[in-house]
Amino acid sequence: MTGEAVTNTPGGAGHPVPEARGAAAGESGGEPRAGTAAAGGAPGGSLEVEAAGRDAAGGPAAGLDAVPEGSGESGPGSAGEPAGDLGAAEAALADARRQLDQARAEAEAARAEAAAARAEAEAARRQAQETLDQLRRLQADFTNYRRRMMEEQSRWRQEAEAELARALLPVVDNLERALAAAGEDDHPVVQGVAMVHRQFLEVLRQAGVEPIAAQGQPFDPYRHEAVAREETAEHPDGTVIEVFRKGYLYRGRTLRPAMVKVAVAPPGPAPGAGTAGSSG
Repeated sequence: MTGEAVTNTPGGAGHPVPEARGAAAGESGGEPRAGTAAAGGAPGGSLEVEAAGRDAAGGPAAGLDAVPEGSGESGPGSAGEPAGDLGAAEAALADARRQLDQARAEAEAARAEAAAARAEAEAARRQAQETLDQLRRLQADFTNYRRRMMEEQSRWRQEAEAELARALLPVVDNLERALAAAGEDDHPVVQGVAMVHRQFLEVLRQAGVEPIAAQGQPFDPYRHEAVAREETAEHPDGTVIEVFRKGYLYRGRTLRPAMVKVAVAPPGPAPGAGTAGSSG
């Protein structure tokens, strides 16, 4: 480069420096100074030329190009900051994605646990309902069993009472026969027998035993036992006209039928008998 010197700056970039003019401005055709000719030599020569130029111009070298602010190379960190911000953003995004994936996994696990809990609750509800149904069936069975047992006990008790009353009826019959034989006798023994008879009847009545009405009643095969028949026109046909032995009922059922005589209507005259007699 002709007529210029190169100055090394701290930034490492070379800037051209105008060649120092001589002290006599009028020396236009003279030879250049030795320093100028040696500008391309040792590094120290450029500094001398720059100093000579500053002295000639009365100040700093007017030919030095001013370096605009921010127009040179970037300072330390000016190019690394965007890269660092991008890396931090990518790291934050990756961390957010990991957190989102973790949250999704936790939500899925929570949904699975909730579904399992609902299934367990439904199974428990069904089990409880089945248990309740079983308890209700057992309660119904027990109620029916208790009712059957009460009915059985009542039936057994009634059968036992009926057997006892049936065994006592002959005693009552004998007492009645004794009273019938005594007639109107007021002997103390007769009165005692009458008292015992009344007590027997009262005990039987409290147990549900009562005599069957037979005298003058229509014959009932369920309550009367016909041991004799008598043809008579004084009583309607089929009427009980005499009782040989009393019958008794136990709680509405026949304990012992009454032995009776039944009236039978006499046979009427043979057909045509009256006509034949009147004609003779």
